[in-house]
Amino acid sequence: MERPVIEATLKAEQSIIGAILLDPSVLDIAKEYISDSDFYAEYNREIFRAACNLANKGEGINLASMLGALINAPSFNHNGGVLILTRATETC
Repeated sequence: MERPVIEATLKAEQSIIGAILLDPSVLDIAKEYISDSDFYAEYNREIFRAACNLANKGEGINLASMLGALINAPSFNHNGGVLILTRATETC
């Protein structure tokens, strides 16, 4: 895959995550079309999976709950996940 395609893919993934953080009801719509396996970046898979897990438990999806859910996720932490998550809402 060429670099511009990868960058566009990552931006699209971040837009989805940002939209979910801004409006958690977006997750229900997103799950109709995608799953965690559709994400190119492992850390974005972990973020999407964490949002799904929180929703399945009936917990709110926000920056604090997502950070709590992802605190031990290896790829998330290895790739600067806190910064990625906080910047996700900027891509929307």
